[in-house]
Amino acid sequence: MYELFVVDAFVTKYPFSGNPASVCILDCWKSDSWMQAVANEMNHSETAFVLKHKNGFDIRYFTPSTEVPLCGHATLAAAFILWNEGAVAQSESIVFYAKGGTLKLKKEKDSIQMDFPTSSFQKIKYSDQAVLNALSIKPLSVSKSENDIVFELKNEYEIKNYKPDFHSMKLLPYRMIILTAQSEIPNIDFVSRVFAPSAGIDEDPATGIAICILGPIWSQKLSKTRLRAFQASSRGADFDVFVQDQRVILSGKATMVLKGRLYV
Repeated sequence: MYELFVVDAFVTKYPFSGNPASVCILDCWKSDSWMQAVANEMNHSETAFVLKHKNGFDIRYFTPSTEVPLCGHATLAAAFILWNEGAVAQSESIVFYAKGGTLKLKKEKDSIQMDFPTSSFQKIKYSDQAVLNALSIKPLSVSKSENDIVFELKNEYEIKNYKPDFHSMKLLPYRMIILTAQSEIPNIDFVSRVFAPSAGIDEDPATGIAICILGPIWSQKLSKTRLRAFQASSRGADFDVFVQDQRVILSGKATMVLKGRLYV
């Protein structure tokens, strides 16, 4: 029997916003097949499995169909539970050891601050008109970051009203397809939407890893290191972003939705 939680991460001021993640606290590692089955059963974009480590906590992330090395919103959700359930004192930082790197989190009033390495990106000339036609977009610029691609569109309206073709997206050789534009709202710097159908996630409601890519891009474009971001999914998600040297500091809020026990 294991404790299992559902947490909305990177929430806005509205209930049921942000990205829901499942968090399962373990006393020893279970088999990969068991963790994958639990993630499939929960059917959230990510389920985080957490195990106490001598210097912090080990953490692994599973989508409904595969394991991923790193997940921002599930990391925030896991930290929220450890503080909320008293496993870690509110004044103490939390260190997570993930396959994708070591992550340090701390509480700042009612927000959680996460320290991530920046994701390298490169602006490219994108000439595959067949792909652009399939996606029905005319980007202002295109950037590529490892397994992900970022298309900058003309304005916020195009982002919010974009109609994705998930079948076409699934055929593309990218982990995430990210659409972004400068925001027209005074206190928001940029907006985005994130699609990852090849990983079993048609559209992700809130994506910390994508913000780690977009933060440096928009920091360079706008010549500022502190930014506010909004992910324009149907649920909506808020991020505070601080770009510093080779790190991106993400801050966001979380809300616990459900607490229960896993008996299988």
